Amino acid sequence: MNILFISFDADPPNMGGTATIVNIIARYLANKGHQVFLGYLSPSNTPSTFFKKKIYICKANKQKIKKFFCQNKIEIVYNVCGQDIDWEFYNEIREGTKEIVAYHGRPHISSWAIESLWNMFLTSKDPIRKLHKLLWIICSPITNYFHRQKEKSKFINMYKFADKIMLLSMNYLPVYQKMLPHYLLSPQKFVAIPNPIVFNECFPIKDYELKEKRVLVVSNISHAKRVELMLKIWSKIEKDTRFKDWTFDFVGDSIVLNKYKLLSKKLGITRLTFYGKQNPLEYYRRASVFLMTSRTEGWPRVLMESMQMGVVPIVYNSFEALEEIIEDGKTGFIIDNNDEKQFIEKLKLLLADKDLRKQMAGNAIHSCKRFTLDVIGEKYEKLFLSLLNH
Repeated sequence: MNILFISFDADPPNMGGTATIVNIIARYLANKGHQVFLGYLSPSNTPSTFFKKKIYICKANKQKIKKFFCQNKIEIVYNVCGQDIDWEFYNEIREGTKEIVAYHGRPHISSWAIESLWNMFLTSKDPIRKLHKLLWIICSPITNYFHRQKEKSKFINMYKFADKIMLLSMNYLPVYQKMLPHYLLSPQKFVAIPNPIVFNECFPIKDYELKEKRVLVVSNISHAKRVELMLKIWSKIEKDTRFKDWTFDFVGDSIVLNKYKLLSKKLGITRLTFYGKQNPLEYYRRASVFLMTSRTEGWPRVLMESMQMGVVPIVYNSFEALEEIIEDGKTGFIIDNNDEKQFIEKLKLLLADKDLRKQMAGNAIHSCKRFTLDVIGEKYEKLFLSLLNH
């Protein structure tokens, strides 16, 4: 097969989660003998060296793109940028190909988050930029309405023009339908393939004694991650003398990191270290418990990474795919969304019981084998072949 991936022009680690998954799947298919190509919507400062043939998808390149499709006999297009594509233009250049639009997150119609705008307002030192953000905050009810209408039209176009829409879980199909209440969707047009695990090896459970008394968070610091809630929960753990040997590691960065450093001081937290942006692998190897308090997720890569490395997760039940990843009480704990008391109770239970942690870590490692690259890569290959043979 000749497959064009429309994604981001970079290689790991110079890319986000979605682009990393695309890169991994493309490498898998190339190793299986298929020809893989890259289409990108914006130039990159760190262009991919893996994709040998690629094309810049823009209106100015219309004839070049048509020639690229023809010369390379493109059969399948796997598109993770469906919301950013100009579909009227794109449909003129993709004739004869089968199109899969992949949504690597929880389908949602975004809106401007007031908290994020407020953080940008507070952290900016440029008076013009501050004024700009303040105007956005004041006008946000109006701008959000028009923004959401524009986003909705993108989802309609994705549905109309794609041969298949790929979700991370079929649990997201009702979510997609809810976004377009006046648009009758055909379930046959949707398919679900989860993300693969990304590390080459799992943590060997025989080495569990090497695990330390460390609680870990790996996350960017944004409104959606509810970092203030993590800190509040940890502050209550620090006050319990039974857990005085435990520490909290935070791997991730943000322009508002100092805000949370100040909050941790205000809460009296002393056993927390912010490490900034780092390769998290060594932190996973040392840690015993993983926390996730996000408002919503899609199929979080860091959650899969933690389980693969034997770090037992405690996660708020804030997204529809979670129960496909964690078996509550066996491979981790699923907490009723916003139930802070229950979250703290389960965290204390894990911190106090090493045998329970080891048992759940082993279960988590074993459960990840459902999502190896061989298993998930084969699902992609079968999907692509089925479209060509349809």
